[in-house]
Amino acid sequence: MLCVYNDLVRAVDNKHVTALMLLDLSSAFDTVDHCTLLTVLDRRFGIRESAMDWFSSYLRDRSQTFCANGVMSGPIPDTCCVVCQSQLFSLCSV
Repeated sequence: MLCVYNDLVRAVDNKHVTALMLLDLSSAFDTVDHCTLLTVLDRRFGIRESAMDWFSSYLRDRSQTFCANGVMSGPIPDTCCVVCQSQLFSLCSV
């Protein structure tokens, strides 16, 4: 984060227009089928290589917990899809 801050300060000092966008993705994918999401990212938006690797690794081995009547559940594996870039098109048919 310090590197990002430094880059922003240097850009402002050099009179460049700067912007920083931060995304909180902590629950963004909890209700989306992971195979469908990865297929859309690839086919519609051309997301590939390291960016696709990042999304795939973020979605892999996820779990959810919930609270009902004050009782917290244990982790429940999110088994929407086994996501692996090399298997993306063989696992998903969208």
